[in-house]
Amino acid sequence: MPTDYCCNRWTRTLFVLMVVVFGGAFGAFYLGPAMRAPDASAAGQRLLIALPLGLLFGGMACAGLVGLATSFTTIRLDENGIIKRGWNGRSQQVAWRDLVSVESPKGASVKLTDVHGIRMALPHPELGYINHARRTLYDAVEAELASLPEGVKTRMEEPHTFRFGTDTGTIAAGFMSLLCTVLAFTMPLMPHSGPPAPAIALIGMSTFFLFGALFMAQLALRHATQVFTLTDTGLTDKNLFRTRFIPFDRAKSLTTKEETGRSGTIEWATIKSATNTIKFPSNLPDYDRLIQQLKGRLHGRVEVNAPQVIKEEMKQNRLQNVIGLGIIGVVFGIGVVGLALDLRHNGQDVLQRQRRLDISGVTTNGLVTEVGATGRNSMPFSLTYTFDVDGRRYSSISSVSRQASEQVNDGSAVRVTYLPNNPEVSRAAPSMAREDAEGKIRVSKIMIIAACGIPLLLMALSFATNVRYVRGGK
Repeated sequence: MPTDYCCNRWTRTLFVLMVVVFGGAFGAFYLGPAMRAPDASAAGQRLLIALPLGLLFGGMACAGLVGLATSFTTIRLDENGIIKRGWNGRSQQVAWRDLVSVESPKGASVKLTDVHGIRMALPHPELGYINHARRTLYDAVEAELASLPEGVKTRMEEPHTFRFGTDTGTIAAGFMSLLCTVLAFTMPLMPHSGPPAPAIALIGMSTFFLFGALFMAQLALRHATQVFTLTDTGLTDKNLFRTRFIPFDRAKSLTTKEETGRSGTIEWATIKSATNTIKFPSNLPDYDRLIQQLKGRLHGRVEVNAPQVIKEEMKQNRLQNVIGLGIIGVVFGIGVVGLALDLRHNGQDVLQRQRRLDISGVTTNGLVTEVGATGRNSMPFSLTYTFDVDGRRYSSISSVSRQASEQVNDGSAVRVTYLPNNPEVSRAAPSMAREDAEGKIRVSKIMIIAACGIPLLLMALSFATNVRYVRGGK
C-alpha cells in the first residue's frame, strides 16, 4: 500500500524562522541604512560598506528559503518503488528492481541510481521525514532495500563510481569563496576619516581575502567534481584539476586511520603506488563498501596498515601538515598585519588631528544633540554636537566616557574646539579621541606581534592531531 512521507512541522517552522530572522536582519542592517541616506551617493557608499554583512544575512535568508521549499517535497513508497514530488510539481520515480547503486554517506542524504541513469537524492535525515504512523523515511527505505531480490543486490555490489556531489561542504565552501571575494574588493574601497590607508595595509587585507577566496573556490570545485571509479584493474581519482590512477598490481600499501578533532572522529583511507597517492574520508558515500572492495582486490598483494608503512606515512603526513599549516599561517598573518597597519594608521591620523587642535584650535560654544549609549561601562559612549562658525552650522561626533555622558543631556551646552581653516575637524571638551587613538596603536602593535606568531602556532597545532591506525584495518 502506498505511503506518503512528509517533513515534520517543527523543521519547517525552523526554516520559516530562519527566513524571517535573517531576512529581517538583511533589511534592518543592510537596506535600512541605505534608505536613510540623504542622497544616492551616500546610499551607495553605505551599501558598499555593509556589503559583506548584507551578503551574510541575505545568504542565510536564501538558505532558509531553499530549505523551506525543500521541506514541501513529498516521498511516496510502495512495494514497487519510490516517487519523489518536489515543491514545484516535478517528480522522479525509481523502481526497486531497477536499482544499480545506493549511496549512503554517514549523516547525509541517501542517493538512489537506477539502470536508466536516474539519480534520486532523498531528503536529508535531519529534515525528519515521517508518515502518519510516525515511521521515518529512512527506516522504511532501509527495510525495502533489505528485502530486495538477490539478483538486484548482486548487481548493486558490482563496481561503480563514488562521489561527494554537491553536498553541504561544497555549498559552504562556495559561499565562503563568494564572501571572501567581496571582502577582497570592498575592504580597500571603504572610506576613512582621514587620509587613505597605507598601500601595504590595503594590499595585505586584499591578499588575505583573495587567497581565501581562491582556496575555498578550489576546494568547492574539487569536492563537487571528485569521482572515484573502481574497476577490476585499479582505482581512479578524478576531479576538475587532476586525475590519478593506481593499478592494483602496482599498489604498495593501503592504510586506514582515524583522526579525532573538535567536530568528531573521521576515518581516512589511503592507497599508494610508487608514483601516486589516493585518499578519501569516511563521509564519502558508500565508504565502507569501497573499503571492502579495495581489500578484496588487494588481498594477498599488500598488508593493510603494515607497521613500516604506518611509520613512514606518519612521518610524511606530519611534514606535510607542518608545511601546509605554516603557509596558511603566513597568509593569515599577512591579513592580520594589514588590519593592524590600517588600525595603526587610523590611530596616528586621529592623534595628528588632536595635536593640530591643541596648537591651532579655536574654542566656541556648541550644543549637544544626542548622547549615545553605545558601549558597556568600560567602553566610550558617543556624543553628537553642533556648533556655528561664520554663520554656518557644523555637526560632529566625539567619543566620551560613561561618566561624561551622564553629565550632559540633549540640548546641553558643550565647549567645542575646531580648526579655523577647517571647522570639519573638531572635538567636544570631554572627548576621548586621544585615548582611543592611543589604544588603537597599542592594539595594532599586539596584532603585529600575534601575526608573527600565527604560523608558529599553527605548525605546533599540527602535532596535536590525534591519529589512530587500526592494525590490520577494519
